[in-house]
Amino acid sequence: MKNINKLISKKLKIENNGFSDLSINVLTLGRGSPKIAVLNGLHGLERTGAYLMPKIIENIKTKRGTLALIPFANPTSAARNTRLTPEDNQDLNRLFPGNKNGTLSFRIANTLFNYLKDFDLVIDVHTFPKMDMPIVGVFFSNIEDQKKQMLLELIRTFGPDVIWNLDTINGETVKAGSLIEKLLNIGVMAFSVEVPDVEIINQNQERKFIKGVR
Repeated sequence: MKNINKLISKKLKIENNGFSDLSINVLTLGRGSPKIAVLNGLHGLERTGAYLMPKIIENIKTKRGTLALIPFANPTSAARNTRLTPEDNQDLNRLFPGNKNGTLSFRIANTLFNYLKDFDLVIDVHTFPKMDMPIVGVFFSNIEDQKKQMLLELIRTFGPDVIWNLDTINGETVKAGSLIEKLLNIGVMAFSVEVPDVEIINQNQERKFIKGVR
């Protein structure tokens, strides 16, 4: 099914704060509501989501609403193929909602959060580097009860082999501060999907992911 909408490229400028200019590339299809975003690369060495995005563009037909794709959410980490942001040695996905006056990781987090907080649904793609793993849907359980079933149904559209019930308040507190957690806290529907490494993912797993986005 071919996409009938024009692909538009834009850049999210990261607050300069006296250092060299940086920006995050965003590709958008369609316009209006609902607004859905898929992002990859909060950890720069995780690349499968970016690999899948051209396939999403080829196979999606948006009849209404906006789809935004962010191939590499952490540009300097992606450039150096590292998990942490090289400039400040921080894990970007523990720092949301960020701070425009902080170090680079905090400024990237602030830029992403302010852009995505107006979306209806955000899907954050992560990768098991160099590991042959199943597709895992990450369910943040510390949300309002009336939203839990809807969130689970959205996660199941990706056909995950496993759903990871993550509680960052009473359980895995070391994972607090993620983009998904902070978006859920302000009422944005959001979840993560863990997929195999780009060198290992098979066609069936690719089809599951693309079908989930569609």
